[in-house]
Amino acid sequence: MDIKIRRARRDEAGVLTELSLRSKRSNGYGDAFMAACREELTVTGARMSQGEYWVAEAQGAGRSLPYMTMVTMAVEGGGRDRG
Repeated sequence: MDIKIRRARRDEAGVLTELSLRSKRSNGYGDAFMAACREELTVTGARMSQGEYWVAEAQGAGRSLPYMTMVTMAVEGGGRDRG
């Protein structure tokens, strides 16, 4: 299987959100915790424009595999950190 790494598209935000939630839940977190972190795990167009979201796509399978995001964040003291 050939895999292509590419930037996520805005129309994939819902799928990426569901993947984030499934991934977090697979660690055994309960409903209360999942509800508390739902907003943080929700992928939106605004968040996609502030960071870099990438997906691994299985060529010929017509589906995306896991994804990752990188966001530059300001840290205390004026420095910058890649988080």
